[in-house]
Amino acid sequence: MKLFDNIQKGGSDFASYTEPAFVFLNRTSREEVARIREILEVWFEHYPLTEQAEIRSRFQSSNDIQHKSAFFELFLHELFLRLGCKLSLHPSLENTSKTPDFLIEPEINHKFYLEATVVTCEGANDKVTQALENTVYEVLDRLVDSPDYFLDLTVSGSLKSSPPSKRIANDINTKLRHLDYDEILRTYKAGDFQSLPRWVYEHDGWNIEVQLIPKNKLRGKKGVRPIGSKSTDFRMVDHWTPIRHSILKKGTKYGKLVVCQNSILG
Repeated sequence: MKLFDNIQKGGSDFASYTEPAFVFLNRTSREEVARIREILEVWFEHYPLTEQAEIRSRFQSSNDIQHKSAFFELFLHELFLRLGCKLSLHPSLENTSKTPDFLIEPEINHKFYLEATVVTCEGANDKVTQALENTVYEVLDRLVDSPDYFLDLTVSGSLKSSPPSKRIANDINTKLRHLDYDEILRTYKAGDFQSLPRWVYEHDGWNIEVQLIPKNKLRGKKGVRPIGSKSTDFRMVDHWTPIRHSILKKGTKYGKLVVCQNSILG
């Protein structure tokens, strides 16, 4: 059994905005990603045969959180193997049907149970908003015909519904056809960035500003995405609370923990 599918690699050299992480890793022919696949296959070979199907299923999930969770468990397993530890997956505990991820037995020192989890600061609303925005970027990358310019996007506000992405892309294409590249290039080289063409689109309190950046060596080259860069407004990010909640949830999963015979038991 292999972690990745044995398919002909190829296609676009970049991941699309709406593409699950595993799908990109599985299909791209980029040399650096091929090396990553080779390393992960070695890690997977070291994983117990009886557990490979389960972690492979989660690793190949279109849900990026499930994919990252499986990767993290694979990473931890390989890490402790290289540290010379003996590992048992999903060991049984007394007085509960729940099982932790690993029982780690180092060559020296006490054995211990290890739980792995992936924490994100994104709430349900944040995930919906990001998915809507990614769809917009995907449409612009696919439909905007811009061999002469990169699109520099500045995004503010929060999407609550799908904007008219195709209409925005068509409007940008119409405006691009009436521009003088040499004039815009001179303006850009002079450092007069405020005079570069820019257009603002608004939808339900969400704004996306499109500014043009003249291409240089990549002008007219096929396969170059039109979106060159994007930025968002500043937002407060709380990493502490979700990590704390996750630790508390894991810490109470098996009841009261006690120290017994040099190990921690539930």
